[in-house]
Amino acid sequence: MNLITALALTVSVSPSLAGLGSAMALRDEVARLFLDVLTNGSLVEAHQIVAASNDSQLQWLCTNFDALDAHWKASFGLSHLSSDIKAVICNPSTSVDAITAVSIPLTHMFRSEISAAGQIGTAYLTNMCTLMYPRVIKSFGLDIEEFFNSICPDVGDTDKITFRTDLDSSEYVLGDKAATDIMKYRSQVFARWIILSVTDISHLHYLCNNFGLFELRIGMQGLNSSFVRIDICNTTHMPNPNAAKVYLMEAMSSLFEAMLINAAPPHSRYMSSLCEDLDEASMNSLGFDGHGIRSAACSLSSVIPPRSAGFKRHGGPNPCLSCEFQYNSCRSGGGSQDGCDAHICGNNNVSFTLFLSLSQLSRTEVTGSAVS
Repeated sequence: MNLITALALTVSVSPSLAGLGSAMALRDEVARLFLDVLTNGSLVEAHQIVAASNDSQLQWLCTNFDALDAHWKASFGLSHLSSDIKAVICNPSTSVDAITAVSIPLTHMFRSEISAAGQIGTAYLTNMCTLMYPRVIKSFGLDIEEFFNSICPDVGDTDKITFRTDLDSSEYVLGDKAATDIMKYRSQVFARWIILSVTDISHLHYLCNNFGLFELRIGMQGLNSSFVRIDICNTTHMPNPNAAKVYLMEAMSSLFEAMLINAAPPHSRYMSSLCEDLDEASMNSLGFDGHGIRSAACSLSSVIPPRSAGFKRHGGPNPCLSCEFQYNSCRSGGGSQDGCDAHICGNNNVSFTLFLSLSQLSRTEVTGSAVS
């Protein structure tokens, strides 16, 4: 999986200021959606922690929130404190209300992931709006009205494009294996977000040694406490921030894939749309396995996917994320995976790759300059 401390976006343009501006705008949109994913994922985590903790534990978390929050945000190169997330922890609702409250930020997180995953200028979002099965979306734990009301306006005329309530009359439902996989990945995301947030290994030792205090409340949220315990108790030393990020995004990628490819039946028009219109590079920019997700969709579709005219596709991690990029060269920054790949990084006056570290993004509020 690629490092997620950088955003990489390969855009095919002519060497003109107009083309550069278009590429910058597209890159900035991916960056915005990535921050939406992190923000809403944090809110999901906060509500789940409230639902799993008692009053004294929540008081400790509130007292130490700024340090914990700063630790994980530093891992992503972000600088702003999460006031909404702090309010969830420091002014907790009941466990029942906290469980219910997970639905909205989980919905927004999935919506941002979907928006970032597809190619611009295709029928992708229209198909997401009209071909996903509302009953299955609801079984993911999402708010179906919030989800479709937020995704359908993105495709244009909301008077003409609405989600298909008639699809619920079909026999298609979420299968047992898919439901089990989604529970597993949500449980891993929950555990790994905690691992990324801790400032001392003693925090994880406490959670592991006293896991019985949390186990029942974790299970009441529809999570699998066994997977939560495994990830927390198997972390025996203070994790490296980069490794912890990759560990988290691995589970988030798997969760997104499981939800995306199960939102409608296999060998359907929906699956063909995913195969044709998903963009691997954009998904890689989120820290997801873009090639793996698109391959999974294509394996459930009879369509042979065409190459995008606007994006150069490449599978797997981008080897240039740890390289220094200049407009006409890409040289290894040390420790990169097999160095810089010329077909991705080279500038032949037809395409170029822009890199923007999230730390630079948070400091400059997207000035539009390409940085290493």
